[in-house]
Amino acid sequence: MHARLRGALLAVTLLAAQVASAEPRGPHFTITPFGGFTKYDANFTYPTLNPLTDIAYMGGRLGYQYNSWLGLEAAGGYSPTKENVATGGNNVDYWHVSGNLMFSPWVGNYTNPYLFVGGGYSSLEQQQVASTQMNQGNLEFGGGFNLWLNRVVGLRLEARDIMWIPGSSTTEGTHNLVLGGGVTVAIGGKNPDADLDGIADNKDNCPDTPVGAKVDGNGCPMDSGGDKVADGLDQCSGTLAGPMVD
Repeated sequence: MHARLRGALLAVTLLAAQVASAEPRGPHFTITPFGGFTKYDANFTYPTLNPLTDIAYMGGRLGYQYNSWLGLEAAGGYSPTKENVATGGNNVDYWHVSGNLMFSPWVGNYTNPYLFVGGGYSSLEQQQVASTQMNQGNLEFGGGFNLWLNRVVGLRLEARDIMWIPGSSTTEGTHNLVLGGGVTVAIGGKNPDADLDGIADNKDNCPDTPVGAKVDGNGCPMDSGGDKVADGLDQCSGTLAGPMVD
């Protein structure tokens, strides 16, 4: 009974190990060209009292994923907007940069949601009005998720709140929202090991080694007893060569 149970557990473990997993593993860098839409706070007005027009956003993200649940990321983007008035609205350049601490509370085989919080810096300038550039510190926070197509490429969706911390009376405490997505490229990370023998799949000459078997540098089971039962699974490792074994 115990032998059958042990065999069943080994089979389940091996089956779970063979399930495809797409997300990159181990420490790695990520690069994400990013595009989307900026929705400005209705009270975000400078230097006049006119609100800004919600408009397209373009930017990027550069990250370092330390482990499956913690990472660091630099973010930045630009929106060429204008005053939201019937006629004669001035063009406005708006950009931001920030550093963020990334948290992934749950990691699946293909998708992982994340939350982030960080601080940064923004600039707002009306092109047709002299000396109107305003620079301001920001608090940034939000969340999103990555959908990994393979271990290198994934799709990303994100919502980011860029809060202008106290400063000018026309921007203090306002929240500009960036909604968008991009294509994430992972650089580095560990090669997968489907049979859990400690040898990466791209170097494993025996990719279907049973879980628990001892392997050589090529990932193939070792059999010091010569009885065709791999070391690590052999309960009678002192068997002489020749006799048939179970």
